[in-house]
Amino acid sequence: MPGQGKFSLLLAKKNAGFKNYLGLDVRRMLVEKANVWAKELNLVNAHFLTANATVSFGSLLPTYSGRLELVCILCPDPHFKLRHRKRRIVQPALVNDIIRYTAVGGKIFLESDVEEVAVDMRNQFETHLGVITKLDEPSLQDTEDGWLLDNPLGVCSEREIAVLAQGGKMYRAIYQRR
Repeated sequence: MPGQGKFSLLLAKKNAGFKNYLGLDVRRMLVEKANVWAKELNLVNAHFLTANATVSFGSLLPTYSGRLELVCILCPDPHFKLRHRKRRIVQPALVNDIIRYTAVGGKIFLESDVEEVAVDMRNQFETHLGVITKLDEPSLQDTEDGWLLDNPLGVCSEREIAVLAQGGKMYRAIYQRR
């Protein structure tokens, strides 16, 4: 089941009154549904846009007056075929835009149920280790491969819940902007 905005809605509810959340998805119907739910729940701090983050992220952010405190990339389409890898959401331009617009101290959370995709995302962000650093807090435990054992945000995506319920693995990493 694809994400339907519930992750962002839960974060918005948890942090109502002092943090705003914007969800991006290429699927217009899911975005419309998520905006209806936000309105029904009176979550004025949650909004969803139909957009391809890879293409639109850099042009959307200059219209926002603040800096990003949290960016989450959750279970992106894996595009397994070699000729389709260029369609993966995490591309160098997107990584550069995320880092440029994330506030000092802001966090970047990556998660996938496909190890190959998670490794690719992690590798792309770790080319910027002078500007970002892997978040190192006592409460965060890693696997032998350096993946976070648990979700540090306290809210799980729909995909994460489904994968874990079926006994699958999640590959997670979190970074902080310096």
